[in-house]
Amino acid sequence: MQEGMRGIFQMELMKQLLFSRMLEYAVKMAVVSNFDNRLRKLLKDLNVLILFDAVIISSEVGYEKPDSRIFQAALDQVNVEASKALHIGDDEKADKLGANDVGIDCWLSESICYLNLCYQPLLSLLRIGIGGSDLQL
Repeated sequence: MQEGMRGIFQMELMKQLLFSRMLEYAVKMAVVSNFDNRLRKLLKDLNVLILFDAVIISSEVGYEKPDSRIFQAALDQVNVEASKALHIGDDEKADKLGANDVGIDCWLSESICYLNLCYQPLLSLLRIGIGGSDLQL
């Protein structure tokens, strides 16, 4: 199988696994991004928009990470308390400090690896609603 096709196939498998785990654990997910309105189309074109309960884009809400209001907007849209949220990002200041300012724990990652493929986080994901359960892939 060509390398490009293998990557597409593996990404599809990853999306299916994530989606099934989200349903199993009733996990709410939101995108919190310092991007512009092209992001929704990009997510739709990648067939991942349906995975998210909310998409919060800095150009739409009027403030960027690390401003705590963008994280609060995500919490408000999915109706989850900060203490039950986890933000996954790649920037110490924008992601960790911003999320922590509203009481959200944050995991920093330079890349997301699955099935021997590594993806630089284009988006910061706010994974919400896990409660006391561990989400394992």
